[in-house]
Order: sequence, then structure tokens, then C-alpha cells
Amino acid sequence: MTFLNPFLLIALLAVAVPLLIHLINLRKPKKVRFSTLTFFDSLKASALKRIKIKRWLLLLLRSAAILMLCFALARPFIPSELGGTANQGQPAAIGILVDNSPSMDQVDRNGPFIDQVKRVASHIIENSQNEDRILLEVTNGESLDQPALTRSAAGLRLNEIETVNKGNILADNLRTLVYRLEQAPQPVKKIYLVTDAQASQFDPLHEIEAAIAGEYDVSVITVGEERQGNVAITGMELDSELLSRDQPVAISVSVKNFGSSAVRNHFLSLEYMDEMEGQHAVNLEAGENEDFTFEVIPGEDGALKGSFLLEGDELTFDNRRFFSIQIPEKRRILQVQDEQASDAGFSSYLSPVLEAAVSANELLEIEKVDWDSDLFAGSRTPDAILLDGVKNIPDYIIDDLVHYIQMGGGLLFLPSSGGELQSYNRFLERTNVGRYTGVEGSYGSFNGIDRLSSLREGHPLLDEIFDKSEDEELRVNLPEIFYYYRLEPSGGSGSYRLLNSEQGETLFLEQRFGDGRLMVSAIGSDPGWSNFPIKPIFAPLFYRSVLYLATSESGGFLEHTLSERFEFQLSGSPEDVALHIDEQQIIPERRTGFQGLTVSDEAKDWSPGFIELTAEEEKFVFAVNQDAMESDFEALEDQDLKDLLAEHFQSVSLQRIAGSEAEIAEQMQAAGMGHEIWFWFIVMAIIFLLTESFVARLFKAESIQ
Repeated sequence: MTFLNPFLLIALLAVAVPLLIHLINLRKPKKVRFSTLTFFDSLKASALKRIKIKRWLLLLLRSAAILMLCFALARPFIPSELGGTANQGQPAAIGILVDNSPSMDQVDRNGPFIDQVKRVASHIIENSQNEDRILLEVTNGESLDQPALTRSAAGLRLNEIETVNKGNILADNLRTLVYRLEQAPQPVKKIYLVTDAQASQFDPLHEIEAAIAGEYDVSVITVGEERQGNVAITGMELDSELLSRDQPVAISVSVKNFGSSAVRNHFLSLEYMDEMEGQHAVNLEAGENEDFTFEVIPGEDGALKGSFLLEGDELTFDNRRFFSIQIPEKRRILQVQDEQASDAGFSSYLSPVLEAAVSANELLEIEKVDWDSDLFAGSRTPDAILLDGVKNIPDYIIDDLVHYIQMGGGLLFLPSSGGELQSYNRFLERTNVGRYTGVEGSYGSFNGIDRLSSLREGHPLLDEIFDKSEDEELRVNLPEIFYYYRLEPSGGSGSYRLLNSEQGETLFLEQRFGDGRLMVSAIGSDPGWSNFPIKPIFAPLFYRSVLYLATSESGGFLEHTLSERFEFQLSGSPEDVALHIDEQQIIPERRTGFQGLTVSDEAKDWSPGFIELTAEEEKFVFAVNQDAMESDFEALEDQDLKDLLAEHFQSVSLQRIAGSEAEIAEQMQAAGMGHEIWFWFIVMAIIFLLTESFVARLFKAESIQ
């Protein structure tokens, strides 16, 4: 408790008046005649004792009444937890971080959240002193990065702030605001954060270990009485892993109802090439999530651009989600040849399959190399590498192959009948595939020792490889196996057995490793192993395998999430690299590494839509979307918010503000100046005076019955 008029506390000297009256009792005693003094001595002691009690009690009550009146004159008040904007005469630098995230477009009975936030910030500015300077900052989009403003200039700039869908950088801009406060010459520093306390807005603070401003206090003011329901597109997934022109591409789209009540008659549409290509009705219960599948057929190479639109939802910032799928013009395939194998008369049936594919659609670009070649030289990193019939994998190349796969490359390995198992296993164990444990059968004997088991769908290579109805059974002339290496999988994550023998041996498996994947076979690609190469299924299976492995690096979604730093790796080291947003050109930062050139940009001022990256003759189009968690309006509990900010600031105070403009003004006044309690001191003074009167009338200590 403190006082608005502390100089009036000098009136407390008035308490000495009843004390002086008590000590200087000017009343003269009356003489009373008694017929006898027999009982005088016995009454004397008890009567004087009661008189003293009464006088001290009256003194206490009168002094307390005067004390309460003096306190009331000094206008006592209880300061707010926020600490107010009073500076005790010293000029202050006041930093105000205004939440302008998309969630501030919510509306409750007091109007849009963004208007409520601006009214609160306006009252903070109005309650400041003429000598104070205001530093404004926002949570989303690029930093305002403005100099300290006077009250009038800050009010004008505040009115210009609007919600933006440019990514949440609350943590970065809060740091920027603190830095600007530290540079300000004013002796008093204050920080206000005005927000709706959306949980996802504050998530980045969990990842920051060091305090943002350990020596500062921060005052948090939250607005918004009720949270609005919201339905949003939360994600997309590419169901097709074999991407090429004129081939169907399936996209799965997730929609979630973040509200507390069910939604009906919403619609999700696919827009492609400026036309609607499909639509689904959306009916979701509270908190429910559902996936919807769409299909498009790219008619050309390059970027397949489009968007999904959700209709029926009031909050529109997250109702459109853009997508861009890169359909490679050509896939560069390195086929590593073994000169020793060629001299021994090795004949791969895979080579004519790929050559026929090149002649048919020119989608593949096959380059034959040997181990003495630099596999990763040239302007483009290979999309896939084929090790077909090599007798060993040199130790000096294993590290490069492992790194290539980890970074998103694809590799197909078919062994040689005269292969060195130890060399093979050093590579297979490094990539978590497993190992070869021995051989079975006799190479080139044409005596079947096992047979390929029935094919089972469930993998992109085997799904849709045959033109059949949904309920039709697969009927395949299964090949016989004459000779094979026993392949023992590691059993780790990311492993999938595509082909098995009837005796349960693994013949062909996929292993995901890092961002890439490799496929390993237990049999080779020539007829000495099996009659597989002369079966109809051989050509489509291995052609699709090469496309599948090449797609992992050069195809798929090209997407950037707002508030994240943009980074993309290019093959080789192109000189002329630029980002194009609308009509603006940005030169990105460059960093050269093992796999090529990495370009990056802060991307703090990007909005949802498309950006284009050009690298000499290559062009990539990226879809830019907001973080899906921006659509979840759930707010942090007061204590959770205080605990989180307490990790970064010396102390945290929090105040909830709600109501009309007049109510907000009143609450801000109370928050800024505290609650005056002089009225209660007046009430206490009256109670003490009434009690004094009661004691004086009823407690007659001098009366002798």
C-alpha cells in the first residue's frame, strides 16, 4: 500500500491531541460528604482501576479514528501487479509488443481482438509522461525497427498496425525490443506484452535456453473473453511416390475442427490451373480431424502448382493451402559398371530395360561410369545410383555413398555372382540394411531351388503396377530361383521386404536411411541367378524402382513454412541464383558444401503463396504456407504463461483486460495506478467513533451502586 498524497500524512500529528488531553487532565475532583468512611478504603482500589481502563480505551479509539482520517486524506491505494506507468518523475523508455498474429482476427462481444489489443496499448501510451519514449514492436512479420517515439507519434503508428499472416517471430522480435530498450537513454525501462495468449505463439520460447532479458520485468496484458471456433487445413501428404508427367498424382489433405462444436456443410475444393478439379463435403465433430484425397494429372514437367480451398469457415486466413510438386524433366541416373565383370562376359538385363525406357519417354538420363570416375562431379548431383553387378564396393567410396543417401539420394544394388561379400557387407552394415550371410544354389545351373512367393500390394512399387479391378486377384507367372545370396535384414526401422521366396528368404528390400533410401537385392540381374529377367514383371518392377529411388531427391512437395528460415540445396555451384516474390527479386545467402550449393534467406516478410527460385537454367517453385498450429486458438493458462516468461525475465506480472472501450479504460486505470482504498479508511474512522461513543455512554466506571 502506498499514498497518492503522502505529504498530507503530516496530519498524523493530530493523534497527539487526545494523548495530551489524557495526560493533562484539567478536571478538578468534586468533594462528596459521607456519613461514614468505613467502606472508602475497600472501594477506592476497584473504582480507580475501572476508571483507568475506560480512559485508556477511549484514548485508543479516539486516536485510531484520527489516524484513519489522516490516512484517508493521504489517499491510500494498492498498486497493481502490473506496476503501472507512473515513473516517479523519471523519464522512461516503454517497450510495447503488440500481438498481430492471425488469431487476433477473432471476434467476441467486445469486438475484434486486434482492436482490443490496440485499445490497451493506446491507454498505456496515454498514461505515459511527456518525457517518456515509446518503442513499438509486433509479434508477426518483419520487425518495425523504428526509433523511440513520442506519445502522439506512437499513437499514430499504433493505429497502422494490422494482423498479418507472415509467420510468428515473437521470440525474435521480443529480443529486438529488449535490445532497443537497452540502447535507449531513459533511466527507467518497461516492457509490456499485449496478446491473446495463444499457446502456439509462445511455443518458440520453450526452445530458447538463455534468458532474453534476465534483469528486466515484463507486464503481460491479455485480451479476449471467448475463443472463436475454427476449421483449418492442417497439412498435405503426397500419396504418390512415382512422379512423372501424364501419371496420376494423389494428394491427401487433412482438415481439423479446432472448435468446441460440430461443423456442417463446409466444402474442400482443389483448384489447379485456375479450375476446380474436385470437391469434398466437410462435416466434423468438435476436435475431429479427417483426411480427403484428391488426384491430379500433370501434363508437363516442372512445377505442378495449385491450392486447396476450405469454404464455410468464418476465419479465412488458414482456409487456403498452396502446394507445388516438382515434376522433374529428366532424372540423372549413374550406372556404375565393373570392368572386371564386363570382361568376364557379365550381361545385365537391367541395362536394356532402362535403354528402352529412355527411348520411349526420355524421362531418364543414363550415364555409365566406373569406380575411377568422380560420381558427384558435374553441375547436377545424380538422382539415383545403380550398382549393377559390381564385384566389390571400394572402401574409399563408401563414406561418399553413405552421405549421398543420408542427404536424400537413392541407390539400387544388385550383386555380382563373383562378388566379395565382405566388401558388400561393409557398405550394407553402414547403411543399416543388414548383411549377406552366405550363398545358396549353383550359379548358371538352371536348377530351381526356390521360387518367388506371391506378390503383395501395399508398396508404391507394387501398387498399380497391374491394370486390374479393385477386387481382382494378382495372377503372376512367378520366377524360379537358381542361385542367391542369403540376405539377413537388420530389422531396424525403415525396412520393408518387397519380394520374398516361398521358403521365406528375403529377395528384395527397401531401407530408408537418413533422408534417402536404398534397395538391395539377393539376386543379380542376369539369367544365371534366376529366370526372373525373362518374366514380364521384371521390366516394369525395376523401371519403377529406378523412378522411385530418383523421386526421393528431385520430386515431391516443395514447401516452405512461414516463420522458418528458408533453405534449399542446389546441385553443383550455379553462379546466378535468385528468389522471386511477385515482382521483387531477392539475392539469397550462399553456402557451398559437399552436396552442392545451399541458398538461404530469413524469409520474415513472406506471405502465403508461391515463390520462385532460379539457378541459371533451373527453376523451382515453392508453396509458402502458415504453420498449421496458427489455426489452434487455445490459450495458455495464466500461471503457465507466467512460468514460461519467468524463464526469460526477472519478474512477470499479468493482467486480464476485457470489456468495452470505457471498461478497458477503467481497468487500465486500475491496472496502471492501483485501487484507491481511502473510502475504507473513512468507514473505519466512523466505526471507531461510534465505538468510542458507545463506551463513553455505557461504561460508567465512576458510578458507585
